[in-house]
Amino acid sequence: MKEQLETVYKETDVEILISTMNKNSLDFLIPMFPFSHFSHFSILIVNQTNNDQLLVSDYPNVRVFNSFETGLSKSRNLALKNATGKILLIADDDVVYQEDFLSKIITSHNDYKNAAAITFSAIQKDDSFLKKYPLVPKTKLNSFDIFNTSSIEITLKKDKIEHLEIEFDENFGLRSAFEMGEEVIFLFDLKNKKEQLVFIPEVIVSHDSKTTSKKEVF
Repeated sequence: MKEQLETVYKETDVEILISTMNKNSLDFLIPMFPFSHFSHFSILIVNQTNNDQLLVSDYPNVRVFNSFETGLSKSRNLALKNATGKILLIADDDVVYQEDFLSKIITSHNDYKNAAAITFSAIQKDDSFLKKYPLVPKTKLNSFDIFNTSSIEITLKKDKIEHLEIEFDENFGLRSAFEMGEEVIFLFDLKNKKEQLVFIPEVIVSHDSKTTSKKEVF
């Protein structure tokens, strides 16, 4: 317990878990990080694909898992299983990160050491908010907060997720029986385990307002 309380997270502790499909080049990462080369970040990519569309990385910080399964939750779970970072950032392949996203994430996780998940705000490409967010931090998310959360806003402490053996319900998410709701079920599973869920009103990412389900990327 003492060692856990004394843990100080650093920006290098954050690993970005990206779910994508049918990629054979890392070029899609370039617009995600317009302020720096993607190789400067710790990234794990799950590429759901076939034998003709394999993705390869020559960068030590960018790890790739080519998977021949389908379903967004299966992709997320494979990423969680193979993640090595202490703080995990859930990502899609078409988001754009803010230049200071890592410092915001690390500051928040150092401020709330016991939080299993900390969520943040997202904006659209025109800089307007993706949805209505609370104006102040919330240290205990209620049901409405959880239903209002998108996966790209979620960061997780890996040790807590591993200890609780929490994973995404593979019946939910794109290319599953139910197309949406996997992140909501995941957060409710944490809440039901009495874990702390926190919201911080800081923008870390931008994303097209069009929903993932409408884009049919999985």
